[in-house]
Amino acid sequence: MILFVFRNNGGSMEYLSTSEIAKLWNMSSRRVQVLASTGRVNGAKKKSGVWLIPQNAIKPTNTKSYDFYERTIKNRRMLKQLLKKSYIKFGAQMDPSEFRLTVIVTLHANIIEEAFSESKISNKEYVAKYVYNWMKGESNKTIDMTLFSELFDYFKEYIHNSNGDILNTLSWSYQYLNDILNDNNFAKTQFFTEQYMIEFLMKNFQEKYSGGIIFDPCCGGGNMLTAILEKLNSYGNQNVDFDMMKLMIKKIIGFDIDENLAYITILNIRIKCLELLTIQNIDIDFETWSAITPEIYYPKSTTLTGTLDNDCVIKNRLTGEEIKVSSLLGRFEIVITNPPFATIKGMDSTLNTFLKQNFPNSNSDMCVAFIDKVSQFLSAKGTAFMVVQNSWMFLNSFEDFRKDFLGKDCINEILDLGSGAFLDITGEKSSIALLTFESLQESDENKIYYQSLKNRSIKEKIEGSINHKGIYVNQSDVFNNEYSRFDFMNVKTFKDFYYSGGKIKDFAVPMQGTSTGDSKKLVGYFWEHFGDHDWKLVSKGGGYSRWQGLNRYVVKWGIDGAFIKNQKGSVLRNVKYFPDTELVFSDTGTSGLNVRLLMPSQLFIASGPGIRFKSGNKYAVMAVLNSRLTSYYMRILSPKLTIAAGYIANIPITQEMALSRYLATQAKICVESKKLFLMNRPNNIEYSDEYFDTLPNKINKAVEQLMVYELKLELQKLESEKSIEDFILAKSGISKNDTELLFEEMGIPAYNISQKKNIDISDIDKKWKDITNWIGVLNKTRVSKYDLGIDGSLEFLSKNFNTNPKMLVETIEENISEFVLMKQKYFDLIMHNSVLTYL
Repeated sequence: MILFVFRNNGGSMEYLSTSEIAKLWNMSSRRVQVLASTGRVNGAKKKSGVWLIPQNAIKPTNTKSYDFYERTIKNRRMLKQLLKKSYIKFGAQMDPSEFRLTVIVTLHANIIEEAFSESKISNKEYVAKYVYNWMKGESNKTIDMTLFSELFDYFKEYIHNSNGDILNTLSWSYQYLNDILNDNNFAKTQFFTEQYMIEFLMKNFQEKYSGGIIFDPCCGGGNMLTAILEKLNSYGNQNVDFDMMKLMIKKIIGFDIDENLAYITILNIRIKCLELLTIQNIDIDFETWSAITPEIYYPKSTTLTGTLDNDCVIKNRLTGEEIKVSSLLGRFEIVITNPPFATIKGMDSTLNTFLKQNFPNSNSDMCVAFIDKVSQFLSAKGTAFMVVQNSWMFLNSFEDFRKDFLGKDCINEILDLGSGAFLDITGEKSSIALLTFESLQESDENKIYYQSLKNRSIKEKIEGSINHKGIYVNQSDVFNNEYSRFDFMNVKTFKDFYYSGGKIKDFAVPMQGTSTGDSKKLVGYFWEHFGDHDWKLVSKGGGYSRWQGLNRYVVKWGIDGAFIKNQKGSVLRNVKYFPDTELVFSDTGTSGLNVRLLMPSQLFIASGPGIRFKSGNKYAVMAVLNSRLTSYYMRILSPKLTIAAGYIANIPITQEMALSRYLATQAKICVESKKLFLMNRPNNIEYSDEYFDTLPNKINKAVEQLMVYELKLELQKLESEKSIEDFILAKSGISKNDTELLFEEMGIPAYNISQKKNIDISDIDKKWKDITNWIGVLNKTRVSKYDLGIDGSLEFLSKNFNTNPKMLVETIEENISEFVLMKQKYFDLIMHNSVLTYL
């Protein structure tokens, strides 16, 4: 045994070579190098190109840390840039399909040489020619070896430095090339699965699997199937030789609608098998590579339905054998897949018709149709592991699907990841959940494990998928919920209050607003149309503002909406109720529900809809609607965060709340505080210079007084909001534990922060400057993307610095002279007002 000793600060550390560690850990030297290069071996050092491992290092587990994913993100960004540059440099004049094929072949050759340099398979030119001809399907065609050599050298450093992520390189390269070349009809629905998702889905694989066949009906680049191979390799804790490896391969079947991905799946499976063999110190060569023959299918004829269609003929990519999808029904002990994400919006009409006829409960949602289809592929007591969009769990339009699914299948687990779960993809389209279910219910009291990581960063999602902190819910309770909705947030005292009886619709009528047909033409700012009586003050929404605000827009209305009536695509709605409407709200709920007073003679349009009253106190009801509890229910009712009138109508409220003079008084304080702030800004219809008349003549003192005055106005509003929230939580019966859950889900309100931190004044000044526009108005609506909306600078600063707002105001007031950056903004505001006064 060779021992290396390094001394540091009087101490010393003993190290072993990777080959010595490999013997201790029962793996190949190459595997130890990969683990070291990916940062998964604590204390590993690289000296003169050689990895040295601490003698007492702990063998890494299969679970990857977030550091691994940070490196993966960097790798992918680098790969994406390299592919873009390679296209500009080498491929701009080529046929797109030829360039794509050449890049995939080249990257595969790079991977083979990097991963298996000590084997007999690393002749890159021979491998490239063979794979090119195989994927091209024409033996007389030859790859351009000059281009191959240039591309090989171009990608070589990336493959060498990609820190162990080379197995997924082919799949992600294919996806990125689709974006670059823009010539693939399937690209819009291809979202390859992240490793942490696979690890979560497969954590119970050993107890679910008993030796049957495993199927991925939407296998993409094969990363789920390669993960299955790793599980099979360790199944029964046996050492796998080449003959056993070939038997393992017969346990997996894959299909992808994209023929190119069928090829890539086979390449990735072969790479994984070679890696598993080398870990066992088994010699490999090209014959080993070519003898790995996974059963991967693609459609014989071009189709968008794929394995959803029982009559679809599919073809084995290696043998040419043809079978019908119907022959696969009921065959599989395990089905694991990440199906296409496609909804009726923009869907091909033929596919839409097929889904309506064959999966009528899917609402033409392809992912939902695949949940149903996967159930059909399972054998008795088979288990499915799926990455799915999460909207089917909540939207009322999927009620029939949920009833059918809950009635015949047994759901084991749901990890609700929400949006931002993919390292490369953002947005509502990728709002997802990880789903595990079995094909047969054994009892009526099956319990579903549910964990929500929706309002978490990608780092927290990854760590949360490892540290399980969820709840168990009876499947029968979900079935019996209103619309059989998966109201996992609506539990315990939340559920008790929701079903206690009263709803907003008992006291008020939320309404849709008018669609102008062309808002750019028919909606503008009030200062652009002074004196023009055709333009009327309008609630447009388009932002976040509680109690009062966003009153700077006008609409070209004329007489009885004449200008809108004449606009193509316009729809007049609820015009007769304009005189009776008293509240308005913004229709986008990413920041939470925000309700405001409608001003006298103000109209409302689609993005700023209205609420009229049948009974109750408008201020008291507004207090309930602006509460955190209401936004919590809105996230239950509207997972897509669209604030529709029907959702507001179903918010729970009691008669005591709706008539409460206490709530009304606190709401009036909030409205007045907000109004007094808005009066100081000339871009609001509320603008008045009356407070400026009270300021000292000395400009520096005037600036400081105005700054403190506005902070105290907002503090007054925050204190009343706390009184409102406390009252509502008490009267609704929400328990202390559930209140903590509420704040965990929606973010802790500023007024609930009790501590005072010692913060550098310059840090407060800089942050305050960064979050406000040139006249000191907040221009950021959230501290983080998962928090509820922020309605003022003090609220933002309090949450940002995790400091009680009252204590923060005291700190600012005591040190007001040091706020150089913000004082300049308030100086500009006062000067601007002075100019307006004398115009």
